[in-house]
Amino acid sequence: MRSVKEVEKRAATYYRNNYTDWLAGNFMPLPISLHPPKARDVESDGGVAFRSWKNSWEKHWLPVEYVDKRLGLFGIYSVPSRVVIDSPATAARLAGRTRDWERTVSLLDRLTTGLAEDSSRAILAHKASAWAGWSDMTADQFIAVVQWLRGHDTSDYYQRELPIMGVDTKWLETHAGLVSAIAGRPNFKPRPIMVEIKSLDPALPIAGDLRHLSTDVEDLSGVPLGFDKVVIVENYTTFIALPELPRTLAVYGGGFSVTERIDFIGGGYPTWYWSDLDSAGFAMLASVRAHLPQVHSILMDTDTVLSHFPFAVEESQSTTVNIHMLTADERATYELLRERANGSCLRIEQERIGFTWAVDKLRTACVGDTPR
Repeated sequence: MRSVKEVEKRAATYYRNNYTDWLAGNFMPLPISLHPPKARDVESDGGVAFRSWKNSWEKHWLPVEYVDKRLGLFGIYSVPSRVVIDSPATAARLAGRTRDWERTVSLLDRLTTGLAEDSSRAILAHKASAWAGWSDMTADQFIAVVQWLRGHDTSDYYQRELPIMGVDTKWLETHAGLVSAIAGRPNFKPRPIMVEIKSLDPALPIAGDLRHLSTDVEDLSGVPLGFDKVVIVENYTTFIALPELPRTLAVYGGGFSVTERIDFIGGGYPTWYWSDLDSAGFAMLASVRAHLPQVHSILMDTDTVLSHFPFAVEESQSTTVNIHMLTADERATYELLRERANGSCLRIEQERIGFTWAVDKLRTACVGDTPR
């Protein structure tokens, strides 16, 4: 005998798995057998459990189909046979989700009416998990965003320029999937690629009296006048502490996006690159060399590894390195880090390199006109 609680649990599963289809107008009634008892089931306890079960269904609000059955010594009874979940509202009520269902339907109507596009209803219905918990304010913001996107060429605007109250970049990032599904992926004007550069020569400013500045990389047509060497450094605290070096321009690399910041350097300048001694550092070196074939690594050598080995730690996650873009000495250093690791590779961060050691290496390399 299937109890009321068991049917309600089945309805809850049915609701959870199918309510988005129902919002789209696709509902299939679900008949549920109540497993009427056999004569021996009723006789086993003198009909106590049967009468309690029958009474629970007779009092229930859900329409019940009955069937006449002979129950042994008890004779013929009209017995609850099955129920049918005949609508989303019925399923929601059985599952204890009536308020949720009504709110979701109301919100879907609000969205589709505001968007004024029939095709949006099916998309929204199947993505209900993304918006079902919205407030009316969020729904109205979504409508306003979609309407604005449909009426404007987003490539003329930065994402921050959306003129909708309460909608900022975080709002759009949070709801990007649903916005794209309804209005297409917006192609906002990309934020400028900024590059931070610093003169390591006290007598040689970059522009005017400035020796240290951050600028849109597109504003740089090349290495500023007067500089004949370039040092690219990945770690920012190391970058700002670099020693004085004649006619040398320092560039902050900033991770794997370094290649977006170095095209202004060109091929005519001796260039050094310094990153962490780990797989990521050598992967970035390989990427830099693909853009600037003349680049030489510095402080990414075997002597530096062996001198600072006590400061090595295991990488938590390794990066694939294009070893074909490394020199023989660089490959040897990278392989040493891998051979000495318990896992895939060791890491010695730039900050762990003795500053006196680093300064001596930099000054030795940059004194001449060509990398050593």
